[in-house]
Amino acid sequence: MLLHSMPCRGKTKPVMTKKGNPSMSRILIFSPTAFVPHGHGSNYASGLAEGLSQFDAEVHVVGYEGPLALQGKGISHGVPIPNRDYDRRPGLAGFLRYAWKRRRRDLAFMRGFAALYEELGRPFTVFEAFEYGSVDRFVKKENASQNYVCVLHETNFNFRHGSPLVALYKRSVRSNVESILRNSVCCFVHGKAMRDNLIENVFPGNRAVAEKVKILPHGAPSPRSELQIPRETALETLGLDASKRYLLSFGTLRTDKKFEPVLAVLRETDGWMWLLAGPEGDYQYACIRELARQFGVEDKIVIHNRFLPLPDHPVYFGCADAVVNLYQDYIRHESGTAQKARAFLKPVIVDGPPDLTDYVTSEGIGWKIDASDVQAFKRLLDQIAHGSDEEKTQLAARIRRCAEERSWENVGRIIMENIRPFLTERPA
Repeated sequence: MLLHSMPCRGKTKPVMTKKGNPSMSRILIFSPTAFVPHGHGSNYASGLAEGLSQFDAEVHVVGYEGPLALQGKGISHGVPIPNRDYDRRPGLAGFLRYAWKRRRRDLAFMRGFAALYEELGRPFTVFEAFEYGSVDRFVKKENASQNYVCVLHETNFNFRHGSPLVALYKRSVRSNVESILRNSVCCFVHGKAMRDNLIENVFPGNRAVAEKVKILPHGAPSPRSELQIPRETALETLGLDASKRYLLSFGTLRTDKKFEPVLAVLRETDGWMWLLAGPEGDYQYACIRELARQFGVEDKIVIHNRFLPLPDHPVYFGCADAVVNLYQDYIRHESGTAQKARAFLKPVIVDGPPDLTDYVTSEGIGWKIDASDVQAFKRLLDQIAHGSDEEKTQLAARIRRCAEERSWENVGRIIMENIRPFLTERPA
């Protein structure tokens, strides 16, 4: 018997599932990393549950058993898994080690998920972050066609990846992706370029499946629901020099992000620091420190090497003058950090894929730069440092408007508009 836990802001206490209201629809969110200190899974699952719960639905979230709790509404289900090391080491050996442990976790998790799926009465499921092969097999085995939607946060099913092994894997699962989408009610992606890339690489010419791919804004909390910490208070809390300005890089350290342009501009500017906050992924902070030494800016970087749970987010975003998100051009995903920044009314500096850069420029909530142009980057930092109060007020107003339009409430509404005809009332 799996344990079910009711949501709370503090420690999660395992209890048996509540009977609930028999007239309510039941929705199950499949989010493996919802309860573990890794990546953006906790943020996304909490927001998705909040957004869907507003529509008189009983929302359940299933993920790896872990120490984190949903921040808001929803009923949690933790599945015990082996190998709680989620870090991906660099190099071939690190990749193979990561792939083996991930495979073992996935097998254990899918067994627990299948049992829960039956126990809850085969509820309509939102697959958010998953292994393509195992979900494809589950859908076929359980005859779950038209009883789920999926959210793809990345659509690079081709050879454009930083690692050739990742590229090979992504290319090999195209048939699984096509099968998953064909049997789904629909599939959500976070931008037009992501959608175009998915259709081009997975099912070109298959109009019936292509029409199932819909664009869903990447949700983030409304500024109304987040604690807004004054900059001076945030800097004092983190022990940072209040006479400096800060660029914030937030989240897992990965090879698909660009780091050298930030170090290059720090060498050309005075008064700016770079705060990197988050755990190591397939890139190491030792490499950042070595690059900083080469650029002669070791004293301009601050590193907080750890996973940062949701309660810590206000203080880190609170100290930022701007959030920097520079990505490799080949990726086809949006930055969760660039989305979260608007919850704290922080502007973002971006480079990389069109969905990210178009989002920032079209909404007027930050700046797109050519990361290779150091002098243009320097001029931008000067502009930020010396901007007028009126300009800052107008920028904050645009960010707030964007945040409300792309809030979890609206994300939940879009999903419900697509799945409502397929929901059934939960059994008494």
